[in-house]
Amino acid sequence: MELITLKVKIEVKKGDNEAFKAGEDWYNLDRELKGELKPKLEKIAKGTEVVITFEKKGTARYVKSIETEVKKEKNTTNTTTSEDKPKCSNCGVELKDAKYELCYTCNKEHPELAKKSKSNWRKGSGSSTYQDNPAKTAQIQRGNAGNMAADVASSLKFEKPKDAIEYTLILANAFLDWLRLE
Repeated sequence: MELITLKVKIEVKKGDNEAFKAGEDWYNLDRELKGELKPKLEKIAKGTEVVITFEKKGTARYVKSIETEVKKEKNTTNTTTSEDKPKCSNCGVELKDAKYELCYTCNKEHPELAKKSKSNWRKGSGSSTYQDNPAKTAQIQRGNAGNMAADVASSLKFEKPKDAIEYTLILANAFLDWLRLE
């Protein structure tokens, strides 16, 4: 009988608290020790790291002991101070993260600062607006012309589908020429 000791994270617990899953493996409480181990497992929440000692019999794993890991005291030299946390560029209040430059209050009370902050954020993104991109402008114009032509053509009745297609194309080209003049 070989006992194996591992540190694992409990991902799923069986409803009767007699087995749990850690990683890809399921672990059963040893039958002889269920009275002692079951109350311990009931108190341990999913997601908790534990140190277990188990015996492997074939593909089954039978837990002989289960202990929650004892947390070491935090080293006070490694804690983040309020100086390390991001602050609002306007009022200096502490922010949750560095995703935004302004706090909620400054963002609402000073919309001109919010616009400035957003424009600074977009500068480095490499994206451009449709006004700066002739291909995108042409694509939008073709789409709009097609929609306008289809709207007009849908109110008319045609004898043949081919006539409807031709009429819609003629209208779309006329609308496209008109949009390009704008």
